[in-house]
Amino acid sequence: MNQFLTKITEFIQSDTKKTKVITILGPTASGKTALSIKVAKLFNGEIISTDSRQIYRQMPIATAVVTVEERQEIPHHLIEILEPDQILTLAEYHQLATQKIEEITSRGKIPILTGGTGLYISAILENYQIPLIPPDDSLRATLQQEKSEKGSEHLHKLLQELDPEAAEHIHPNNARYLIRAIEKSKTSHQKPQKGNSPYESFNIIIDWPREQLYQRIEDRVEQLFQNGIVEEIQALVSKAISPELPSMSAVGVKEIIPFLEGKSTLEETKNLIKRNTRRYAKRQLTWFRRFQDLNYLTPDQLKELLK
Repeated sequence: MNQFLTKITEFIQSDTKKTKVITILGPTASGKTALSIKVAKLFNGEIISTDSRQIYRQMPIATAVVTVEERQEIPHHLIEILEPDQILTLAEYHQLATQKIEEITSRGKIPILTGGTGLYISAILENYQIPLIPPDDSLRATLQQEKSEKGSEHLHKLLQELDPEAAEHIHPNNARYLIRAIEKSKTSHQKPQKGNSPYESFNIIIDWPREQLYQRIEDRVEQLFQNGIVEEIQALVSKAISPELPSMSAVGVKEIIPFLEGKSTLEETKNLIKRNTRRYAKRQLTWFRRFQDLNYLTPDQLKELLK
């Protein structure tokens, strides 16, 4: 048996009082989807998405959501559960994910976490205790006015002063998330606290050489346009889905809106998405490398496993 598979087998067979999960990490375009399905088939698993964009319906091209055919009859959870104009908080995601882990485990199967949102993965594995902060409509109105007058980057600077760590993980153009984060910081100085984790995780990280990863990203972006991403986003814009919503502020989506408005060329849009995706991949890797006991998987090992 492949040495890597042997390590997973030993992990599953080991004695522990904690719930066992397998976590597949890697930047965008690294091959997480294919690997997660292979591991699920080999080890009687079900997959829980840890991707904050694949939760949305109506945008399968932009979110690269796994198709029914690609799933190969492996159950997938927390994908396409919201409409593009809906919002899921971290606390709500955490609750849904932990419920799914319990359900999967109760069926005698292995939960497999896979996706590119490091915060989602950390919230699960580190058992975040997330304070519930009620909405402050007055503060929101004030911040929205400031955004209208000074722009989203002004809100980002405010958040940097209040909570630099939160600011690091929210895009300066994502006004809705920025306002909510400022609201939380002003209302309470509490941040999500790590709890005692009920999970023991076997953490796999796909480790591509940088230049090869960038080429995969470029190829994926080109494929997005061939698959019809422009038409997909145009359909959402025609439904008056706000560009400030989380669903529309993702890399690969927000860049297309100026193109639809005639403010950029197709080639400029593609190049911008490629650049922003490379930057996003670097941020993902920085986050993932915070995890302990990482099992690095090389491209050759990945190819061997996927045979």
